[in-house]
Parts: sequence; structure tokens; C-alpha cells
Amino acid sequence: MPIRALAIDDEPMALQVVETFAGRVPFVELVGAYESPYDAQAELDTGTIDLLFLDINMPDITGTDFLRSLKNPPLVIFTTAYKEFALEGFDLDAVDYLLKPYPYDRFLKAVTKAQTMLQGQSAEGQDTTQSGPGPDDFILIKVEHQQVRVPLAKLLFVEGQKDYLKLYLEDKPHPLMTLKSMRSLEKEIAAFGFMRIHRSYLIALHRLDSFKKTQVQIGKHTLPIGDTYQATFREKMGS
Repeated sequence: MPIRALAIDDEPMALQVVETFAGRVPFVELVGAYESPYDAQAELDTGTIDLLFLDINMPDITGTDFLRSLKNPPLVIFTTAYKEFALEGFDLDAVDYLLKPYPYDRFLKAVTKAQTMLQGQSAEGQDTTQSGPGPDDFILIKVEHQQVRVPLAKLLFVEGQKDYLKLYLEDKPHPLMTLKSMRSLEKEIAAFGFMRIHRSYLIALHRLDSFKKTQVQIGKHTLPIGDTYQATFREKMGS
């Protein structure tokens, strides 16, 4: 199924760029392009839109404020000429951030990432791949006041602590800490072979060294398997 997408930008030329690039991607169907967010509201309310290309600096309402106003927002890729808006965009769990003018290959990378995330959402509760991420797969997380690139191939597991997450990487002596929900991150990386095994732990299945009924071993880390996750984990591991 193609990704059903909308584009919102107060600049007609910017909309034309999205339309042209989307027309070159076989798995993207651009079903609407609007110069005002309010004109797109009815289409978004149908709940059939998977992805939104959204400008940030618009005259009537900013793209970030408009996104916050949506009850059930789709995935979003922000498009803007102002790099200073990037942090706010990623705070809203944006798929990506395209800085105008952007080339087609950058556009393609962003929509491919959205496709992967949507596939992960549709596979939630079903089987997820154990082959693991490729060398170029990554996520961006906010650490203090900067965005940090996290290669998924190096991510061992994630630990949830109240409102924070701790990301453990194989080449880092200390975990990275970010203000993000476990649920949100799980949806983002499930398709890359990551699985929730406990209310507080999300692990890379391809990095497992060993496991038994109530715990797993990843390198020097021994992590518990929660009671409510044991059956799903055993089914996944074929035991």
C-alpha cells in the first residue's frame, strides 16, 4: 500500500517541489497540497493520511502549533528554510527535517524512513525482523540542547526511567539520556529488530548473547523479562 501524504506550505513553489519529488517515489501518493493548514484540516480529520509534509514558518499558524492541535496526527516531515526550527521539530517526534532547498536524494531518504516507521507500526504485535539495522540506519535524539545521531547498529538496549530514556551503545562508556517516551521510540525502531521485553527495557534482538525464561544477556548487561512479556518473547525466539 502506498503512503498517503499531504503537503502544507504557504509557498506555491515549495509545494511544487514536494509534488514533483513525491511523483518520482513509487510508494508515495500525494493526495493533497495546501497553502493553508486550515484548508487541509478536513482531509486530516478523515484519519486516512499517513504522512504530512509541513512547513513551519507560516503566516496564520506555525507548523509546530498546527501539529500540536491535531488529535491524531500522522507522521510528519518538516520542510522549512530556517534551521533554527529544527530542535522544536524533533521535539515533536518528527520523522525528519528537510532544510530548503533540499535535493531529491534527501527527500527520498526522509520518505524511506517514514515508510520504515509505518511498516513498524503495522507490524506492531506481529513478527519483527531479527536481521537488525543496516550501517546507515539511525535515529536522532535530543540530548541536553543538541540533536545526537544514534546509529541503530550500535544500539544495544534502551532503559526507561520515569520521563527519561537511557540509550546504551556499544562504543559509549555511558548511556545517552533523552526526554522521550518508551512507546514513541518503540514505534520508531521496532522494524529494525528491537523488541520490548519489560516495562522498562527495549532491546536489540540481534545483539542478544543468551537468554532464559526471566532474563536476557547483552554483553555485560543482564536484563529482566517482565512477566507480561515472557510469552511474546518466547514466541518470537521460537522457544
